[in-house]
This record gives sequence, C-alpha cells and structure tokens, in this order.
Amino acid sequence: WQQAVEHSTRFPLFGAGYNAYAFEQLAVGNIGDLTLHSRAGADNSLLTLAATTGVWGTVLLGGLLLCVLWGLARKVQAGSILSAPAVLALVGLLAHAQFTHSLVYIHLAVPLALLIGAAFHPGVQRGRLGSRETDASTA
Repeated sequence: WQQAVEHSTRFPLFGAGYNAYAFEQLAVGNIGDLTLHSRAGADNSLLTLAATTGVWGTVLLGGLLLCVLWGLARKVQAGSILSAPAVLALVGLLAHAQFTHSLVYIHLAVPLALLIGAAFHPGVQRGRLGSRETDASTA
C-alpha cells in the first residue's frame, strides 16, 4: 500500500493511467519484473484508482458512488423491491474492495451494474417485478 501511496503523489491530479501503472512501478524500482507482480500494484481498489486516475478520477468515482447510494437509499424508503439488495451488494463490494481489486474486476462490476440499473428502472416499484398492478401504476 505504501508504494501505491508514494506513486499517487508522483501523479496527483490525473494519475498514471491503469495500463501504465505497472510500467511506472517498474521504472521507479518498486517491482523487479512485470511477470512476477500484480499489474495493479496494491491490493486495494481505492488506492489503485487513486494511483491510476489521480484525485480527479477518485473524486468522480466517489461522487458517483455516493449519488448511487443516496438514490438507492431513497428507493428503499419508497419500498422498491430491488433497491435493498442493490444497496447491500454495493456496500459489500466497497468493503471487499479494501482488500482486493473488486471495484475494477469486471465479473463483479457488470452484475452489480445490472442490479443497480434494475433497481433504478421506473417499472420496479412496490410489489412484484412485472406485475400488472406495478405496470399500471407507472403508466
């Protein structure tokens, strides 16, 4: 983690870029060989994003995640059937991301994005998804 923090101070505003991060770590001597080291560098999604996208990327992602959580929380209060599972999945992924690269792992990000998208779909209200009462109330 210390190397990721040191690296993020070299490129504070915009980062080095995700694909260039391993080469930057190699150039400063933090890793000896690209084949023996994780290409992302630090086992923490937020540190990796800070080092690769800089302050701007991290703030934009954080703002987006806060907006999504806020919107989902409001939908939970309104009784939407998919919002609570979406909140739990997102919070769980954020906790998991402190120890792995789960925020940038596509096999976790795509199902989460689909669940969040379904939770924000206007047809998903109280009750069963796709029921006639739900569809009539949103028409």
